[in-house]
Formats: sequence, structure tokens, C-alpha cells
Amino acid sequence: MSLRRGVPLLSGRLSILSKSFQMTATCFPLASVAIRPALSFNPLKPLLASSPTNLTLSAASGAIVLTASLFVMHSGVSMRPPACLSSVVFWTATACLIFSMLSRRSPPRFCDTTPFCYRMTMERNHELTRLCSRLKLGTAINDLALNDKDQGVVVRALGAVESDRKIKALARSLDAAHLNPARTLENYDFDGFQWPEHLPQADFVSCGFVKRAENIIMFGPSGTGKTRLANSIGVEAVRRGHRVLFVTVSDFVARLSMEYARGRHLDYLAKLKRLDLLILDEFGYVSIDKTAAELLFQVVSSFYEKHSIIITSNLLFDEWGKMLPDPALATALLDRVIQYAHLIRFSGESYRLTHTLMK
Repeated sequence: MSLRRGVPLLSGRLSILSKSFQMTATCFPLASVAIRPALSFNPLKPLLASSPTNLTLSAASGAIVLTASLFVMHSGVSMRPPACLSSVVFWTATACLIFSMLSRRSPPRFCDTTPFCYRMTMERNHELTRLCSRLKLGTAINDLALNDKDQGVVVRALGAVESDRKIKALARSLDAAHLNPARTLENYDFDGFQWPEHLPQADFVSCGFVKRAENIIMFGPSGTGKTRLANSIGVEAVRRGHRVLFVTVSDFVARLSMEYARGRHLDYLAKLKRLDLLILDEFGYVSIDKTAAELLFQVVSSFYEKHSIIITSNLLFDEWGKMLPDPALATALLDRVIQYAHLIRFSGESYRLTHTLMK
């Protein structure tokens, strides 16, 4: 067959095949239902799924379509139109039904054959959505039609804004907690005191005792590092999202007495209940009057089994009664503190005396 004769013949038979598809979709509802999903079929879906069954069905359906096409092209002229049409309907419906079953099988969301650029775009979209949610920007940015380059710039810019807000929020929290941000647990030497056996050091550093509403008693002579460690663990607790207040006992009872005199001590107690960790420094250096002792007992009672308290003191437990005017009140306060408490003993010479300039 010459090329001049073969091209029009091939074109005519392809036209017959196209018209047969149109007639099938029009005249046969079953085939029409099968054809429509097949027209939107993505041939990459069975390949992305990497399933032997999908690959077999893909090869079989392709073979059916190829066989039907060759059959029609070879027999379209010699066969009568009704016979040709019935053959096309049969083979087309069979192939389209297979395609329909495959098209309903959703491929995995991520697989090894997914292009790298596509994965990067998806990850960038998720990151952009997360940043907009964290920064409370709504979905306006997501609605913009940004290309990959502009989207990357926006993600980096929003990431810088988020980091800046975190730094400022941490600074505000440390300032509200009255903590020194320069005193942290980084490179801290834990060899200067006796560590309790039932409190792992890693659990203490990770503020696990705060989550369990347990207390810490730091006992030792003056200048051995109790305040330093209490401040450092307070900074770490703020970094981990806990609400903390660091205050000396003398300032704390003075504030309680002032709020009581103004008639606002209940509001102040309610504010204290929102804390996760209360650090009372230098217990035992200043005596406490009866009213302040009763207010302090109310605070300790409200924290019992709900919040954590750290107390630094140079007095043993049997000497705490000397600081409170009522022995019964001192005993009740001590019971609520030490039931869920860990004792850390400090020893050694005073750091201030060993590093004094007066030598």
C-alpha cells in the first residue's frame, strides 16, 4: 500500500473510530457512564501506586484498547456498519470499565516517585498555612496566586516574623517573672550539691516536676548557689511555656499584706493561681507576722497538688516554726510543702566569700 493511499485510509478509519465512541456515549447509557470517568483518568495513578495488580490491569486495558483500535481499522471498511459498531461498543465498554476501576483507586499521598519539586511545593504550602495560623493572618495570603519563588520569599519572611515574636514574648515572660535571663542552665555545674536519688537530673532540667505539680526544697548555707539554681530552672521553665514568678519571701509577704490592706488580696491570690511555678527565695532570713503568715498559708494551700513551689532556705524543717508566729500554722504549711517535694542539699564554701575583692 502506497503512502499516498494509506494516509487517507488511516485517517478515515480513525474518523470511524471517533464517531463510534460518540455514538456509543450517546446511544448506550452504560457505556456512557463508563466512558466519562475514563476520559478524566490519570494514567500515572496506577504507576504511582506501584501495585502489581494496578500494573497488570493497566497493561491489560492498554492491550484491549490497542486491539480494539487495530480491529476497527482493519475491519472498518469490510464489515457492515452495524457489526463494526457493535464490536466497538463491546471493546470500548470493556476497556472503559477497567479504566473506571483504576481511576477510583486513589494513589498514596506521597511516594518515592513523586517529583521533588512537587513535594517541596506541598511542604511550602503546609508551612505557609501553619505560619499564617500562628501569626493570626487568616487565609488571605493562601488565596494569592504565588509562584514558587514568591512563595518561598513569603515563607522566609513570615518565619522571621514568627521568630522575632517568640523572642519578644520570651523576654516579656522573663521580665514578668522577675528572672535574670543571663542565668541559665547552660554549662551549669551540678557537682556542688547532693542530688536526690528519686529525682533524675534530666527530669529536673526538663521541668518534669512542674508538670507533676511537685515541689523543690533547696537547702544549704548562704552563698552556695541556691538562688542561682532556682533562677536558672525558672528561666528554663519559662522557655518551655510555663508561667513562673520568682520573688523573695520578704517581698512576697509584703505584697500579700499590702493587697490585704487594700482589700484586693483575693484578686491577687486568683492571679497567683494562674502560675505553674512559684519560686520563693531566702525563706528564713526575715520573720513573718501573723497576718502575713496566714496569707502565705493560703497561697501554699491553693498550690497544693495543683502547682509547683521552689523554696530556697538556710534552715532545716524543724527550724521553720521559728519564722512563723503560730507553730500549728507552721506545721500545716510544712506538711503541704514537703509531701510532694524533693530536697536538694547544697554544701561548700560561700561563692561570694571565695570570690570577694577584699583579699
